[in-house]
Amino acid sequence: MAEDSRSSSQAYFLEFAQVCRQVESTRSKLTKIETVSKYFASLSDEDLRLASTFLSSKVFPPGFATPEINVGYSLIWKAVSTFHSVKDSDLSEYYFKYGDLGSAIEDYLHSNNGTGITMERTLLLSEQDLSLSGFYSGLVDLSKASGKGSTNRRLGILERIFASAKDPIEVKFIVRILGGEMRIGLVEGLVEESVARAFSKTLKEVRSANLVTGDIGQVAVFAKHDQLGDAKLSLFRPTNFMLAESALNSEELYKKIDVERALSEYKYD
Repeated sequence: MAEDSRSSSQAYFLEFAQVCRQVESTRSKLTKIETVSKYFASLSDEDLRLASTFLSSKVFPPGFATPEINVGYSLIWKAVSTFHSVKDSDLSEYYFKYGDLGSAIEDYLHSNNGTGITMERTLLLSEQDLSLSGFYSGLVDLSKASGKGSTNRRLGILERIFASAKDPIEVKFIVRILGGEMRIGLVEGLVEESVARAFSKTLKEVRSANLVTGDIGQVAVFAKHDQLGDAKLSLFRPTNFMLAESALNSEELYKKIDVERALSEYKYD
């Protein structure tokens, strides 16, 4: 299906980070959903897939060939401090203030450099702004780095990513995605609600599709193109957790699932 003009342009990581900041700044569930749904509605298919995955505190979809980026906080810390010329003692002070490396480096860059970019770092910065797809490409490169010298290769990839970030808010959420925690009060259930609102679908439709695919990015694209019915179980692709509901007897259970015919089996724990 052809994409409409409003969602054909490339999405930049700065805009994604600004949406995250808006979501983080409010406790209102409805405001979070409204903010994210408007953002989703403006994105191309690929950017929608990436944004919804990142907002769910995930890096790769289920079944990805190499599902881990193999980057720990110590390497992230080293990459950030090296590229931005931050002393460990100074960064530690900010880290103890927040208990979050993303917020720590954002505050440090704002407090010490105004815009967050020192004159000596400008020569190392990428000429192009960081896009969502460009960031994802870096994550894929990280996941593929293995064997002898892989730590140095990962460090180089991280520095390349940070070189493309022009604003401290970008660095903050790059670090959080790398660490596997968005910490903006947006669980996957709210991402599902945002998808439903963005593309005028029922929450039940979106959750059912996400249940069998376990891939909120793909579900978002399905919802955009009225294809939620295409969500199917696939061999060797994990699904989301299927939580049980209690019933007093089989007759009550049959009424709950509301189908003409049902199959059942014993479950052993």
